[in-house]
Amino acid sequence: MIKFSVRARPGVTRRRGNRGLGGHACLAVALMSGGKIVFGGTPEELTARGEGHGVGGAPLDRGYSAVLSAARS
Repeated sequence: MIKFSVRARPGVTRRRGNRGLGGHACLAVALMSGGKIVFGGTPEELTARGEGHGVGGAPLDRGYSAVLSAARS
């Protein structure tokens, strides 16, 4: 099972799923895979992890996919 969590910025409504993250609606992002945290950082750091990764439509989605692909290998 894969889970992720966000800590919302003050004044921003918290959303479920990864759609609210692209607009920097949070301060920190954590991704879990297999019961372990495989990434913890800012949305910008997660976006940077996706550079050169071809899976995902948006830059943040590519970061999410890159981190989870690396965690599974």
